[in-house]
Amino acid sequence: MKTVSTALSCIGMLLFATSANALDNDKLVSVCGHSDVSVKKQVKIEQSTSVSLLQGGMLRIDSKGPMPTEQLLQAEMKNIGVSNECTEYFISQGTNNPMDGRVYFAFDSDKLTSASITVLDAMLDHLGRAENNITLAGHTDSIGSDGYNFSLGLKRAMSVQEFLQDNNVAQKNIEAVSYGEKQPIASNSSPEGRKLNRRVDISGN
Repeated sequence: MKTVSTALSCIGMLLFATSANALDNDKLVSVCGHSDVSVKKQVKIEQSTSVSLLQGGMLRIDSKGPMPTEQLLQAEMKNIGVSNECTEYFISQGTNNPMDGRVYFAFDSDKLTSASITVLDAMLDHLGRAENNITLAGHTDSIGSDGYNFSLGLKRAMSVQEFLQDNNVAQKNIEAVSYGEKQPIASNSSPEGRKLNRRVDISGN
């Protein structure tokens, strides 16, 4: 059995829940590795610090710096060899609410990817116990007309809804909506940004 260990240290606020209850090792291996490889990913994200020096009295002033963006985190993880699927899993599990998550889609597609199915699988226990609404918000990049993208965003949300219903999450608790291209989380001027915008955000109470 081959073991691959990768460490990522990144400046910023803690965005990933990396405890044993948040990340299932078997699911991580299925997303990030292969049958003959045991993969260990260590992700450490810390609050950044901005430092100012006042030369007269040699005083140093420390203050909190900005939070990292998803694009920065994805770029850093790519630099150390973390696969796109594994990165998607980490970022989707980066909330303290176990009923919140995010799955991504290929260009002009409403079909769930294998990585997205793994993310949704990991959330099923919590979503199945939801007493209030689970909102599935579909989003797209900016390629195409407003009307087309609204329809595509809704189809993506409905794909997630269908998966949840097939896995015994009550339909009455699910609300599928679309924002089309209206709520990007990254710039649509680059392929990387457009990829981040092709998503469904899952939120529950």
